[in-house]
Amino acid sequence: TPDGGGNVVIPASTTSIPPMTFYGCSSLTSVSFESGSQLTAIGDAAFHSSGLIGNITLPASLTIIGMEAFYGCSNLISVGFESGSQLTTIGSSAFDSSGLTGSITLPASLTSIGHMAFDGCSSLTSVSFENGSLKTTNQG
Repeated sequence: TPDGGGNVVIPASTTSIPPMTFYGCSSLTSVSFESGSQLTAIGDAAFHSSGLIGNITLPASLTIIGMEAFYGCSNLISVGFESGSQLTTIGSSAFDSSGLTGSITLPASLTSIGHMAFDGCSSLTSVSFENGSLKTTNQG
């Protein structure tokens, strides 16, 4: 749970954030990851409709962002990926109706983007890929 200031630091030893962990947690304003993070998965709706504000940088070890993981995080304006990102999957509606603005660059390791992953992100102006390509997309 968030500390008194609304901040959560995910320990380096954490390998996954279970589904709905911070669902609707309006007091959560920021999430950071300890150096050397071993996080591989963010579960479905883990941060759905939470109070995340500003920016989040996801650790290089992360491979899966679940369905609706950041859905409705209207104050989340930027998502970044650490150098050497191993991300392969962004689930359906993962960032749907979030506050993403400007542009986002997705890692070269990405192989699947779920249906409506960035739907409702009216201020997101561009999505690009490292090395300029995406291997596959999930049309389901």
